Amino acid sequence: MCEMVDSPDAALVSLALEKCLRAQWSDVTREGSTLVLCGLGPTHRINRNDRAVFEVKPADGDRTAIEADVTYLASALVGDAAPQNELVQRKLDGVLELVRMDIDLARRRAFQENANELKPRLVSKGGTTAVAEAHKAAPAAVAAPQPLPAEEPRQSADLIEDDILPSLPPVAQVVTPEPDAGSDHFATYAVLPQPNAVIEPQLVHRNEDAETHETEDKPGRTNPERAKDRSPLKIFATLLVVFVLAGVGQEGWLHRAQLSRQVGNWRSRWSGNAPDVVPGAPVLTPEQKAAEQLAAREAAAADAESAADAAKLAEPDPKKWLANWADALKGQNAGAQAAFYADQVEKYFLRWNVSRADVMAAQQTAIGSRSQSWTLTLDDVVVAQQTDTTARILLVKHIVTDNGRGNVEQRLPTQIRLKRINGQWRIVSEQTLG
Repeated sequence: MCEMVDSPDAALVSLALEKCLRAQWSDVTREGSTLVLCGLGPTHRINRNDRAVFEVKPADGDRTAIEADVTYLASALVGDAAPQNELVQRKLDGVLELVRMDIDLARRRAFQENANELKPRLVSKGGTTAVAEAHKAAPAAVAAPQPLPAEEPRQSADLIEDDILPSLPPVAQVVTPEPDAGSDHFATYAVLPQPNAVIEPQLVHRNEDAETHETEDKPGRTNPERAKDRSPLKIFATLLVVFVLAGVGQEGWLHRAQLSRQVGNWRSRWSGNAPDVVPGAPVLTPEQKAAEQLAAREAAAADAESAADAAKLAEPDPKKWLANWADALKGQNAGAQAAFYADQVEKYFLRWNVSRADVMAAQQTAIGSRSQSWTLTLDDVVVAQQTDTTARILLVKHIVTDNGRGNVEQRLPTQIRLKRINGQWRIVSEQTLG
């Protein structure tokens, strides 16, 4: 593939091409005027076996030729979306378009720099004949310049250049050449100013009232008088913001304190109205109440195990045993459900080392939160690992609930670990996978 760029500077085109390639790919190397790119292929993935070699050469007609030799491996990721050659060609066209934009921008910058060069011209001031017109005078007048009359004012000239650099100060110069009729100096440079002429370079765009502009405010400078006038306003605004923030902070602090007192009152009221408070009974500390509740739950769990169907708990087949466990979960008896768990469960969903009493409490809470229509089935039950004393079972809990607006289905992949305790299977771990 060969592309032409409208620029006679092959080095500039090569640098622009290298910059555009490095902006999109990291593996770009230069070998003289040759650029080697690794990774140009039909997909966004970089395959280092894809190789593109670019050669930049001068061409006729003040143009530069870019010759590209691209080799790549076909990718199965593209599919039938577009031909792979077309995808690679699109990437090359994008790079070449960026190169042309950079070359055009460089050409515009060079033209602007040439246009901004300082080119002063000597002219007269006050409507008299310009010094530039003297260049058209005859050679005889050049050889014998006539001095100006004494009564005429001294001629002055200005430097006329609209885009002169503002950093060049207008410095006056006095040019007093010594005329020599036989010298080649006059013949080479045409006419020079008269011996008494004074050249005072000035900026034409400078107005007579420039002194008035010096006192005006400029970007980056601060007028002391205006700064002094604005300082009280700034101080007042700052103090106003500080007072507002302080008031907001104080109001928030008071609201927080009031809310804390209200929560404390609610807690004391609830604790005072507890149904287990009996007049004349000793007042128990929170730790003692928690211990009594735990003992009551453990006793309830033990009673539930004794009341459960012994035949279902003694089932030797793990799959049938899990079916009995599912039947218990469908019921409303949390004790019968907890009877299928060990006294100490190693992992119960996201909790570790959970007692059977805690499992029973969690099952009771789950029963209370069920809707009127709630069904459970165990799907895809697989015994992944089984020994004489342990078993690991994978299954999917299929739960369907009706919340009044339609059925909601849940499929929960679950892992159950069983352990044989006193000749019967018990759940020692239950967790939801994924």
